[in-house]
Amino acid sequence: MRGLPSELFDEEILYTRVEAFAGEHGLKDTLSALAFAQKAHEGQRRDSSENIPYIVHPLQITLHAIALGMIEDELLATALLHDVCEDCGVAWDRLPVSESIQNSVRLLTKTWAAGEGSKELEQAYYDALSEDRIALMVKLLDRCNNISSMAGGFSGKRIIRYMEETQTYYGPLFEKAAQKYPDYRDSLFAIRYQMYSVMEAVQRKLLDSH
Repeated sequence: MRGLPSELFDEEILYTRVEAFAGEHGLKDTLSALAFAQKAHEGQRRDSSENIPYIVHPLQITLHAIALGMIEDELLATALLHDVCEDCGVAWDRLPVSESIQNSVRLLTKTWAAGEGSKELEQAYYDALSEDRIALMVKLLDRCNNISSMAGGFSGKRIIRYMEETQTYYGPLFEKAAQKYPDYRDSLFAIRYQMYSVMEAVQRKLLDSH
């Protein structure tokens, strides 16, 4: 990927890092989710101009969580599996992990196609996942990763829509997470800072181009 170290997007390097960390810390569900997610996303590519394997996205989210000290088997396994049901047609109750992780992935899974959901449906989705600690944290990490990489594959109009959606739904999610889960406040600050810093930089670039 232009301008960024290639190892940040190397599937083998990222996979090996997650595998080694999970093995060292005895994270059984994370190891199961890792192998399952790689197989489920096989052949899929990220929505970008760089032809990046899709599995890089959940791997990056998982390593981001680890870097922030969120070393929980349930959270890391959910991060790895968060798009498997929505993008790969896998039933949530067929995932090779605990029932609590299956439920978190279920909450993260949208059941409608892009552009088809009403505002009421979207709000109900975010309200439901915000009641699950693991689903909520993974959703924030997911959006942070997507915001950080959107310039590589989104059109200007799509970037604007994506940032508007983020402002509408994710501000309240951050506030709820900080109130309900104070142990995550430092991690939430880091995630929010990265997300909004990128959005501000992209917004300034778009304004300068007009």
